[in-house]
Parts: sequence; C-alpha cells; structure tokens
Amino acid sequence: MDERHCWVALLLLSCVLHGLVLDLDLFRIPSVAQKGDPVSLETVPPHQQTSDALALTAEMPATEADKPHQSAADKRRSLLAQYVHKVRQRIERHKFPPTAGNCSDLIGKAKYAFTITGEGCFTNVHLIHSSGVARLDKTALLAIRRASGEVKRPPVTGSRPLFLQVTVKYQHGL
Repeated sequence: MDERHCWVALLLLSCVLHGLVLDLDLFRIPSVAQKGDPVSLETVPPHQQTSDALALTAEMPATEADKPHQSAADKRRSLLAQYVHKVRQRIERHKFPPTAGNCSDLIGKAKYAFTITGEGCFTNVHLIHSSGVARLDKTALLAIRRASGEVKRPPVTGSRPLFLQVTVKYQHGL
C-alpha cells in the first residue's frame, strides 16, 4: 500500500467515525413515497396523549398547503407541517446566542420533547437523548426556551396541545 492509498483509507475511516459520532444515517436508503400515500406522524407514549392530540417530529418536512385537490385533512396536515418547520427554524436561530460565548467547540446533538400549547408556548420541555456534553444539552435547551411563543399557531391546528420532538444538532466548523 503506497502513501496515497493510506491517505484515502484514513479519509474514509474519518468519514465513517464522524458519521458514527454524529449518528448520521450514511448508509440509509431513503424511501420514496408514492403519490397519495398518507403522512405518517410519530406517536407519543399513551400516558402523554390527550384526546385527539397530535404528535409530530420536527424533522418532518413542510409540504405545499395550496394544492386544490387536497382534502381538508390533508390541508390541515400540510399547514401543521409548515408550522412545525417554522418552529424548528426559530429554534435554529437561537442555537448560538451572543451570551453563550464561543460555541464552535460544540459538536453533537441533543433530543428534546415538549408540548406546544394553544397559544404557541412550549411547556414540559425535557431531554430525551443527551449529547453526552452538558454544555451542549443546556445550550440546546435554552434555544428551545427562547423560541417558545415566537411562532403563531395557525387557527386550523386548534387549541389542543401538540407534542413535539426536536433534535438540536451542533456541528459548527465541520
């Protein structure tokens, strides 16, 4: 094995290790949804459910809400997905607050769950999966708390609580 092959092997090893550390789905083949497939929403444990409440994950992509052939339920789901996307964007804006100092050393992700009230405020924010770095977990929690109430909830979503899970990722400088 010559020097060039060693460098290529080290580069590949580095990519795989970074993928494992950051828990990236490097080898996952994305599924292609067929036209007309229903949107699937992640459920919450039975002890957290309220009647007819929705559970969502913030990783769910926002979809078009103005398709004329959509049913009322599809439009509601679409508007809900757009709302969740806006909540996620607002949390992203608060990830690096000026008061937190230098956050360039933060690498990892923390997963939080919380409830969104009818007014759009976040309650019952709790850590589901720690990054293993206390400072990163705390910074992610502060970003979620700062975003609370900043995105107006669309009337079509109703006033019942929404249960949301968000993974806040830090990979500044990578």
